[in-house]
Amino acid sequence: MLGALAGLRLPAEAAGMIFSDINGERYRSEEWGFVALRAPEAFGSSSYEAPVDCWGDVGAASGALFGVLSVRSWARGYALGSRALLMTGSTSGLRGAILLAQPE
Repeated sequence: MLGALAGLRLPAEAAGMIFSDINGERYRSEEWGFVALRAPEAFGSSSYEAPVDCWGDVGAASGALFGVLSVRSWARGYALGSRALLMTGSTSGLRGAILLAQPE
């Protein structure tokens, strides 16, 4: 996650939207808690969207779907800020994060 945010002037350029594939598994919530405590300046808010509440667990498609959510929220005008942080993980321990910026 810190790699995805490298080069930003934090907290001024923090992500306004955070999408995560946290799906109710305790260890994933604990990971998020540790990240939020370790790098609070990286987030405009420590709240996140977990689309699993509406979609169910979509597995490997999470990252692509989070990207679509980000782009559509900018297009429709209800996005929080001009940056979106997308975070996903697998049961094998792999984690990934990407930062998207609103097109100008």
